Amino acid sequence: MKPKALNDPPTAVKPGERNLRKKKSREKKREFRKQLKDEESLRKHHQELVTAESTKDDDDKALEKLVFGGSDDFVEKLSSKEPKKRKERKAKTAESESDDEHGKSESEPMEVAATQTPKLSAPEPVWSDDDDNDEKVKVGKGEFYGKYKEKKVQAADYKDTLKTAYTKLVGTPAWARLKHERESEGESDDDDDLTHSTGNITEKATSLPPNNLQLRRCPDANRSVLDKGVVVASEFHPAARVLLTASTFRRLNLFQIDGAQNPKIQSVHLKAFEPIEAHFAPDGLQIMLTGRHKGFLYYYDLEAAKLVQVPRVGDIVRGTLGVFRISPDGQWAAFLGPDGFISLLSVRSHEWIDRLKLSGSADALTFSPDGRKLFVHGDEGQVHVFDMNSRQCVQKFVDDGCLRGVAVALSPDGQYLATGCVSGIVNLYQTPELDQSPKPLRVFRNLRSAADLLKFNSQSELLAMASSAYGKAIKLAHVGARSVYPEFPRFRLDDYMNTVHCVDFSPNSGFLTIGNNCGKALLYRLKHYEDF
Repeated sequence: MKPKALNDPPTAVKPGERNLRKKKSREKKREFRKQLKDEESLRKHHQELVTAESTKDDDDKALEKLVFGGSDDFVEKLSSKEPKKRKERKAKTAESESDDEHGKSESEPMEVAATQTPKLSAPEPVWSDDDDNDEKVKVGKGEFYGKYKEKKVQAADYKDTLKTAYTKLVGTPAWARLKHERESEGESDDDDDLTHSTGNITEKATSLPPNNLQLRRCPDANRSVLDKGVVVASEFHPAARVLLTASTFRRLNLFQIDGAQNPKIQSVHLKAFEPIEAHFAPDGLQIMLTGRHKGFLYYYDLEAAKLVQVPRVGDIVRGTLGVFRISPDGQWAAFLGPDGFISLLSVRSHEWIDRLKLSGSADALTFSPDGRKLFVHGDEGQVHVFDMNSRQCVQKFVDDGCLRGVAVALSPDGQYLATGCVSGIVNLYQTPELDQSPKPLRVFRNLRSAADLLKFNSQSELLAMASSAYGKAIKLAHVGARSVYPEFPRFRLDDYMNTVHCVDFSPNSGFLTIGNNCGKALLYRLKHYEDF
């Protein structure tokens, strides 16, 4: 065998062998460290035992031998680990027993101390969790602990910091002060009565708050029906939980409103008849509709489930019967016509009764709550008031700042009158103060185009103002406070609303419906009102 020279290259090592060597080396190091740790812990343990044994006197050792059976058993007992909570309970029990013995042996000094004024302090909490002390809170930049970095602090320290900051800024509230502090300042202890009874705290306010409109969107009322037309009518039944919708898709639908499923009750196809408006009669037994056919009126009998066409009758004005209103007493139906004509029909017999005439065009109308008066708005910027018994104009006044009126509405209690202008201005009047040139209580300038939709709720607390000229043009105003709720419609969240074509409140104002140009009857729940 040839001897290896000094300058010969080293023998190549296979990759597998190299990894095996490294693994064995790591294992040896790990075992060595483990042995060192075990020896160190054992050494400390022995040292503690020796220290404990050296501090005992003869009586303790005798007691220990009697109880534990010798030093070997005692060491065994000490080496066994007890749970942390068990140790804490034992320590608390020992402290309480020592306190009781101390109290019994020093009963006489305690009697003397009882004559003195005790030092009162805050009561200790009934229950506390030890884990709360170990909890840490992440504090952001500039929040009490430094400006330019984030850090974690103890929850207890963070709580004390917040408490100190609040006390410096606001002070200690009366309810947070101790009883002896309040008595020393001459204050009564009436705050304790707050915990004895709820009183009027949980009682709900009867009137609608002007600064917070609790409104929630529900599933669409007509979600169970595919409707591709414009919803021209979406109105609640005067007594039942029923909603009607009529659209240019030539369909009349009835839904049962529950706020969740809203199941369909009935659907009627209107052959060759495109509706313009549809309204329930006050008795709730029929639905009156107007369409594109000239001079024809339709009504749907709910009891017979039948659609009936009323032909031209009497001296009805030429043209299409479009916008109309039914009087609250269920006696009259007033239809707007061309050239300022207003046709009056009987709701029960569907016969022509009479017609009224304005010097200009008639663009909007509404009845008073008792049905005795008819308010008509037109292009002259004046509101005409007709007496339905004499069928004569008994009053007219100029709508302040209005060039052409496109909407008019009267509150159910008869106290307020709202008018809509082609410029988007809505004036709110008080009916007892109407004269030839009344001044409005409030002028709303929240719409950018013609305010052609106005509707009061049944409590006369809300006024819905809308425009069918552009998308999401609707506002809700608090009548008593004369203010507009800024949270409706919501920015970017209610873009699905699109263009509003009709709006209505349920009989007890629990729901709000909005019909748009996409075939949807949107439904909202007004949480302040409990009933439908």
